[in-house]
Amino acid sequence: MTTQNALVTRACAPVGRAVALALAEHGFDLALQYDDAALGPDIQNLVDKIVETGRKAVGLHCALLDAGELPHLFSQARRSLGGAITVLINNATQFSLDEMSDATSDSFDAHIGANLKAPFLLSKAMADQTLRVGRDDTGAPTPSGLIVNVMAQRVGHATTKHLTGTLASAGLVALTQSSALDLAPAIRVNGVAMDRSMRNRRAEQSLSVDPWLATLPFDAPAPV
Repeated sequence: MTTQNALVTRACAPVGRAVALALAEHGFDLALQYDDAALGPDIQNLVDKIVETGRKAVGLHCALLDAGELPHLFSQARRSLGGAITVLINNATQFSLDEMSDATSDSFDAHIGANLKAPFLLSKAMADQTLRVGRDDTGAPTPSGLIVNVMAQRVGHATTKHLTGTLASAGLVALTQSSALDLAPAIRVNGVAMDRSMRNRRAEQSLSVDPWLATLPFDAPAPV
């Protein structure tokens, strides 16, 4: 079986770290993005833990708010892992406090850049790989790629205290829905709102690759 490669953004964050370790346990090699150079030791610690499982891992320093660097990040991940990226985890959730009275152009750009623009550009880079469509034993199409957009916990709930973050989260929902339709069946696209995933009995499964691989977006019928 060919080793599969995954790119996880903001891999030092708790969710990113947990997902990266779960993917390694499932046989994936990992490219781990981090924004702040000061997090280098944390990334190296995560790299070491992944290598201990027998998988390959590399840390990639890239500012997600620098849109010009994102295509380079994706191509660097491919080169470092020696093949196509088959799983993309957009984990760059940013949800700082602001409201109409104190929201600024900078706070708007920071939320849109991290929560929406970065996932869009990385998803586009993944789609540009033109991953093939597989077939199961019945001949039905199966995806060879997976994108998971990790959403802020308050997604779907309007709030006056997180104005620009809420706007960005709404955009990420739209991106998830549209790209799920656009990229099927070669790439499956899912969104995970962590507070909703963690509240129920399947909390541990929300950090595992298995449910994502087994779940069609929005319970849609398999494309034909």
